Amino acid sequence: MKSWPCLALLVACTAAAPALAQSEKEQLEAIASVIGLDMSAEAMIGYCEQVAPDAASGLRPRWLAWREDALLPQVSQALGPDKLGQLRGIMGSVATSAIGKLKQMGPPQTVCPQISGWLKEGPFVTRTAYPALYAGLPAAGSITAASATAAAAPATTGGVYYTPAQLTALVQSWFGPANDVKRAGRMMDQAGRIYIQGKVVRMGDAYLVQTNDGVFRSRVLVSTGLDLDRYEGQTITVEADLKELPGGMAWLKDSRIVDPAGLKPSPLPAEPGLTRLQVSAAQITAAPGAGLRPDQMHGLLHHGYGTTGSSGYEFREDIFLLLKDGTVYLGEDVAPSDLDVAKSRKLEPQMWGRWRQAGGGFQIQRNDDFGRPEAWSDQAGRLIPTWKPGQRLNGAYTSTSFHGSQALGGTYNSTTYRFSADGRFEVIGYRQSGSGSMAANAGFSGGAAGYSDGEGSSASAGGGAGGAFASAQRRSNEGSGNRGTYRLDGLSLELKFDDGRTETVLCAPWSSDLKGIYMQGRTFSQN
Repeated sequence: MKSWPCLALLVACTAAAPALAQSEKEQLEAIASVIGLDMSAEAMIGYCEQVAPDAASGLRPRWLAWREDALLPQVSQALGPDKLGQLRGIMGSVATSAIGKLKQMGPPQTVCPQISGWLKEGPFVTRTAYPALYAGLPAAGSITAASATAAAAPATTGGVYYTPAQLTALVQSWFGPANDVKRAGRMMDQAGRIYIQGKVVRMGDAYLVQTNDGVFRSRVLVSTGLDLDRYEGQTITVEADLKELPGGMAWLKDSRIVDPAGLKPSPLPAEPGLTRLQVSAAQITAAPGAGLRPDQMHGLLHHGYGTTGSSGYEFREDIFLLLKDGTVYLGEDVAPSDLDVAKSRKLEPQMWGRWRQAGGGFQIQRNDDFGRPEAWSDQAGRLIPTWKPGQRLNGAYTSTSFHGSQALGGTYNSTTYRFSADGRFEVIGYRQSGSGSMAANAGFSGGAAGYSDGEGSSASAGGGAGGAFASAQRRSNEGSGNRGTYRLDGLSLELKFDDGRTETVLCAPWSSDLKGIYMQGRTFSQN
């Protein structure tokens, strides 16, 4: 791992460092480097787990052990939550660059196992690389010492504990039949201290408590206010007060970890508070040639509409794969030609239902997370037919998007697929991001841009604060991952890239004039 971190992390380090006294500036740079290493390692391991699971075996536990030795919680705490969030946002391109470099080094089956060794050398030996930083940090375990002591505290004998999933039923009982908010508040106050038992999960930099059995998870996540990194993956019991009525998150105060030996489980139902975990594409992918056939499909019902989301106005697209047997599939992570229907019905029953024509439109009967049919409802949309046998495209199709805002910063993406009648294709991508006005007001600014096509790719990133600014550029002349041959079949598009990869996606023609096509979850329009 001697070739990529120095230049990439130079960007991260200087981007976080304001014009301060040298010692303070060096400390900030060291903190940013350690966090950048953590983000890059996590990104690479996530990539390996996706594309080469066997080669990634054992990498995540070794990374977690590295995080513990590198005192990541103490390092993050030294920076503070506000600057930590800004820094991680600016350094997103560093993690992306790490994956890009990993891809250039060779096949993932060969390269991914090497990550284990990289965690033991060079800048990953953070205590040696940044001795001044670690001299000023609290010792390992000191941040969680209070929690560790509390873990031995006994709970009240005969008390009742709730799982995070049961919190939904508990809060519903507080609101009562009239859905009375004031009543719910009084009931919460009367409840006083409660016990909650669940699994500790990591989400970003936070460690939360959740019900999670690998099939279902709780709709409510619990924030304890404790440092739980040492308990990741374990089931703990917490005694605490609720700060406010829980919604998607239950915020606790005055929390402590207790021994649950004297507690009894609550009899409240968990089912209302559970949602089924999304399955991976690999779990529902059929053997070659065993997916849905074109003659089994009626067509694709497409509904596009505008709505107001967290980032303002958004255009969304819903799709419903209608089969001739009267069933409907709502997923699109796996192309119809690759979908194992039996596995999908078993592992993700909530993605299935039934359809029928009603007058000039359609009605859909969805299943809930437990596979039980819900009521029929009208469904707007237009029916898109399947591709004709042997059909080809001849033109460029583009989709653009922007995520974010002027204040918080955001990213603009443009993706173009150029198809030719001889069966060849090329992917052209452009991406530009900026940190936004709020980060600028706080003394930070940063941005990144990238371009790729069938000839290769280029990327640049930069950022800084005060008088410190740094940038980096990267270019590759290898474009085989952005070109290849294609084939249309039923409601699927098969892409065979020149670098040896094959990708199959759900794809449908908008109309006979082929001015637009639907694929990869959105509409692409002809230039």
